[in-house]
Amino acid sequence: MLTVETSRWAEFFGGRITNTVKQITVTEEGIKTVKVRSLVVPWMREEEAMPFGKIASVRHLKGIIWDTLVLETLGGSNNLDVDGLRKEDARKITRALNGRV
Repeated sequence: MLTVETSRWAEFFGGRITNTVKQITVTEEGIKTVKVRSLVVPWMREEEAMPFGKIASVRHLKGIIWDTLVLETLGGSNNLDVDGLRKEDARKITRALNGRV
């Protein structure tokens, strides 16, 4: 099981301080994400689990400071963007997902 969290600074400087993915976990069955609806009230969360069979592709977008992962789902709906990942964390998640997708 691999769990990484996004950077709070990336949320602040990226201008996306609401409804952002805070945590992504790779488990044996698939991935689990935790979205925080607001920076002011972080206890308002939305958790989502996605099995590996629903993930069509993984794209790793490399930025200057932080990286982004785009998980495309089968059928093309409900793509998941995970912004503000540290570079090493993004590489770990990409390696873990590419081995199973």
